[in-house]
Amino acid sequence: MSNILLELPTEILIQLLSFLPAVDLGACQLVNRHFRHLIAGSSQLKYLIAIENAGLEDNPSCKSFDISQRLEMVTQRELSWRKFQPNFVQTINIPRMPSGIYDLTNGVYLIGALNHLSLSYVSLPTTPFQAATWSSINTDRPIIDMGLAIYEHDLIGIVTTGLDHSIASTPARHYIELSLLSFKTGKPHPLAKNPKIPVEVSRWPKPSISIEIVGDHLR
Repeated sequence: MSNILLELPTEILIQLLSFLPAVDLGACQLVNRHFRHLIAGSSQLKYLIAIENAGLEDNPSCKSFDISQRLEMVTQRELSWRKFQPNFVQTINIPRMPSGIYDLTNGVYLIGALNHLSLSYVSLPTTPFQAATWSSINTDRPIIDMGLAIYEHDLIGIVTTGLDHSIASTPARHYIELSLLSFKTGKPHPLAKNPKIPVEVSRWPKPSISIEIVGDHLR
């Protein structure tokens, strides 16, 4: 082992080691006592090992917790899964009669209203003392389905239906439309060139349509 590497300042050495995957950090701990103590005493390196072993990704936009707090949260999460016991149980009242539309992603639970004209959502508490506050996104057309990409794009895609008044026909024709909205504001997404996209014209008021957003793809 080169003495030059061992003589580097601790902060620089930790930064260099942070580029290694968890399996290589484990191998480095077997090199010598200095590396073993360095990695075992670094919250940053232990956090990187913990999230990789847990199959998680770091959220660089999360500034609320430092590395030590994040490491503790991941450790407690894995311990809870290992024991299959929650850290706490909290009951959250649903604000209105729900429909069959629902989703759970990125710690946000979303349900559709029975009248199909609004979606209610709540950020699930991460501590027993955190209050759960419902918010809503309202539409002027009945909702058929929706898809979420909150973390990746601050995006919610909503498929709606409405009578097509442009052509008088029997039976009536229904205009199916996809709206791309900002999840934070409920308004048209600022990055969408066309925030309202025609899907199809259907003879059925609520055809069987489902959407899902995966990465940069909507299907």
